[in-house]
Amino acid sequence: MSAITTKPLSKRFLITLFFIALPIFIFMRWDSSIWLDAQVQQAASDAGYQLTYTDLDVSGLTVHLQNVHIQQQQNSLDLDSLEISPSFSTLISGDLGADINASWLGNPISASVSSSDDLLTLTNIDAMIDVSRIQNLNIPAQLAGLMHLQGFVMVWQNTGLPQSGELQLTWNQAKAGLAAPEFTLGDYTLNLNSVEDIKQPWQWTIAGGSGVALNGSGTLLPTMPDPKQWLINGLVDTEIDNANPSLSMMMQSMMGSTKAKFRISGSLGAPRTDIVR
Repeated sequence: MSAITTKPLSKRFLITLFFIALPIFIFMRWDSSIWLDAQVQQAASDAGYQLTYTDLDVSGLTVHLQNVHIQQQQNSLDLDSLEISPSFSTLISGDLGADINASWLGNPISASVSSSDDLLTLTNIDAMIDVSRIQNLNIPAQLAGLMHLQGFVMVWQNTGLPQSGELQLTWNQAKAGLAAPEFTLGDYTLNLNSVEDIKQPWQWTIAGGSGVALNGSGTLLPTMPDPKQWLINGLVDTEIDNANPSLSMMMQSMMGSTKAKFRISGSLGAPRTDIVR
């Protein structure tokens, strides 16, 4: 991994990377890796990225990159590997597209990307994330469990803002704690849906949990290309059972009950949680 801090995945960041290589591997023959390397590097530079990798290989119409590092100003992304191949299903419909398979911190991620008019569309998103492998979440807790992300999202190319989407994130065998993930939380499902109007907030719901039960809903307003600046608002009902005695006692002493309603506000990068009495 690069010495530069790994940032959370950015959809626009990845999508742009995928598309800078598409005209090359769709319309050109793969006779020379040296030539292809020069073309990819030039395309990345023209798009405003610094792109490095330790190995480039071509198999049929699939480009394989190893130990990929992408840098744009203060944002960076490191991938163990990246495979890009033409998406013939999108070509049949008249759109330029690619199928993507990547490994990030040992976690498999796949999607299909296509371009039409001013929109980039990311479909068939399928990502399996071992939460314990992610160290830079900027939260004061250690987490564990397996997250599974599925769905689609459409992004305006000129602004980087999402136009519409439907995503589902499940977190199974979730655990958390301050020094170690010692508290058993349970299984959760988070749904995020939008309408095709960038001025309208997206809707989110969360439900599940056994040791810590959650049931809530709210809105998410994408105001900037950086998801950390998206505004969030909502209410979440929380209940802690006896599966986590120390956590239950802590909540009981702080609020006099193992049940509470929380209001979430602020942004994804700096959320605020207040108890609603």
